[in-house]
Amino acid sequence: MKSLAVATVLFSVAALAFPQLNHKRFTNGTNPNPGPVCTPAKYQCRQNAHKTWGWDVCDTSSRWVNGGNCKTSETCVFNSLNGSPYCVPTPSTAPAPDSGKECNPGKYRCKNDPARGWSIETCSAGGAWEHTLDCAASETCTYGAVAGYPYCTAKDGGRVCSPGTYQCSFNQSWGWDVCSTEGVWVRGGSCKAGETCSFNALNGSPYCV
Repeated sequence: MKSLAVATVLFSVAALAFPQLNHKRFTNGTNPNPGPVCTPAKYQCRQNAHKTWGWDVCDTSSRWVNGGNCKTSETCVFNSLNGSPYCVPTPSTAPAPDSGKECNPGKYRCKNDPARGWSIETCSAGGAWEHTLDCAASETCTYGAVAGYPYCTAKDGGRVCSPGTYQCSFNQSWGWDVCSTEGVWVRGGSCKAGETCSFNALNGSPYCV
């Protein structure tokens, strides 16, 4: 019994002396590589695994949380005036069943080939889909707010951003990204070694601490 008590004390002392590393947190409350950090109250569109759309909202802890989902027949786009997401009908690409055509001439669509990745196709005058453009290996294809035209955007689970917004990001070191006019995250700058990225509570701009 005495041996058991001694062993318990030694185990407790060892646990205090060597805390579990997986519970370690930095002083700003983040992991070394938690992924993208966002500006509270900002939004982003999200493409789900089963190819439906939804949107996320950035909570007060600067983490993306599920804000809602569009109908299966809708696509998520951004309001150019206030940056809020909304759902619009996905552009129709199917012709009348008795027309004998694959699609309506002049229409576009995103296509995913497991071997080639994402691409954009155009419906020819004869009503057949034709290859138009390959997206880069680091890109996915999504639909824009203007007439539902498809375009290539950087992969982030199929997500797009609101132009002019920022996010902190970790890519070998902390830094920040800015959303371009095409709705794509591009690197804005890097923090010094030992610094992390945080947000200005007044204007939502990123800075290094």
